[in-house]
Formats: sequence, structure tokens, C-alpha cells
Amino acid sequence: MACRTSPSKRATCLRRPSAPLPAQLHWGTWKQPRWLDTVQWLADEQAAGRFKHLGLVNFDAEHVAAVLDRGIKVAAVQVRVQLR
Repeated sequence: MACRTSPSKRATCLRRPSAPLPAQLHWGTWKQPRWLDTVQWLADEQAAGRFKHLGLVNFDAEHVAAVLDRGIKVAAVQVRVQLR
């Protein structure tokens, strides 16, 4: 793939209507209430062809369920793990 040959060619590839890369959302705190609006915006961008797959990072089951209840397709979920 030509995108791997130089930084300038990679940048050109990323400007394509559909980048081959996924998007991941990491949300730091649930106290910020706009997280679901942000996920919806990413889903809209995905539907517009800006990227192919949406992933969530540090989402618990309750918040993933809220996303899925909106009909948003999620390709992967990286769950929060805290070692003590």
C-alpha cells in the first residue's frame, strides 16, 4: 500500500473519504454528561464513511448498554481494569 512509504503519502491517505483506520473513544469521567452525545457524533461520522469501525475504551457494561440501546454499532470494547 502506497500509504506506508512516506509520512506525506500517509497523510494523503488519511484525507480520503473513508480512512482505513478505526476510531476509539476513551472517556475519562462519567461526571461529564456529554459522553453519549460524543458517541452519537462518532456514529454519525462512521455512517458518513469517515472511518469503518468504532471502539470504546474504559466503558463499563452500563455505559456500553446505553450506546447499544441507541442502535450504535460498536466493533470493540476495552474494559476498565484496576489492579490493586
